[in-house]
Amino acid sequence: MIRQPNLMVPSIRLTQNTEIQLETAWPQSIVEYSVPSEFADRLSVTKSGLVQTKYVAGPAAVVVRRTDLSENETSVVPMSILAVHSLDVIILTKLELSTSTPLVHLPVGIRIVLKVVLRDSRGRELSASSNNRISYRPHRFDLTEIVASDVNQTLTITLKSVGETVLKIWDSADPSLNVFVRLSAKEMLYPSTRKPVVSDIVCFTSPLSGAPRWLSNDNHLEWLDVERGFARLTRTGSTHVTVKVAGQKLTTSVGFYLLKFTSVLRTGDFISATSIFFVNPSILHLAKWATISIGCRWFVPSVNTTVVSNGF
Repeated sequence: MIRQPNLMVPSIRLTQNTEIQLETAWPQSIVEYSVPSEFADRLSVTKSGLVQTKYVAGPAAVVVRRTDLSENETSVVPMSILAVHSLDVIILTKLELSTSTPLVHLPVGIRIVLKVVLRDSRGRELSASSNNRISYRPHRFDLTEIVASDVNQTLTITLKSVGETVLKIWDSADPSLNVFVRLSAKEMLYPSTRKPVVSDIVCFTSPLSGAPRWLSNDNHLEWLDVERGFARLTRTGSTHVTVKVAGQKLTTSVGFYLLKFTSVLRTGDFISATSIFFVNPSILHLAKWATISIGCRWFVPSVNTTVVSNGF
């Protein structure tokens, strides 16, 4: 005897007093929807396939039948009407980092998309929840820009400034259903171990992988390589630096001041990314330098070279 295979039939999980539109691959004119009588106290369905759930929870089903064939081509769509037990938030934005080190903070300027998810008592996501009125509020309004869609169940958030805010999301119909999201932003494009000085050569870095394109909003910087983020500081003051990478637009602010005193480098010394900021390119004769290599390492010309530093 051949036994019927034990297959899991997926069920559409719905909240109470909500609605969802069913669609099939068949033409709408030849499709008939119905609800078995034993489930009539839990949901109803219109001729166009709009399912409306009622207050009574429990299993249910909708029958979908094709009417233009002599054969009985019918499908049964299992459904479950469930109470909302908790709120959850998932991030839809995928971030690919340029290093293996996880981010403790998000970079200023980043845009992320959050989806508010309703779950039942077993932690399963509910498919439709139009009766739930989602509200949100950050405890600081100056750090973020939030654009809501899909009845506040999708939030697009841009982190505008350095700092931390806590975003509360809750169901207005039942405030006990709530969740809190901590959003912490930090400027990450410039190594802030020391303040840069005029004539420094700096190597900006992006925490996100991709093909970056660097730019600034004034003439305080002379870009040596807009794809690798190498620039020379030309004037005192401050500037706003932006990198466009992986569909994001990250930003940072950098201030520059005048040089203090000098020191000497020996012939053939290498200057790594951590000390690159000590170099005065007007003294090192940029035109005679070797090609910039990945990692922001520069080769000092074959003469003893005076390098200007700020004393750190």
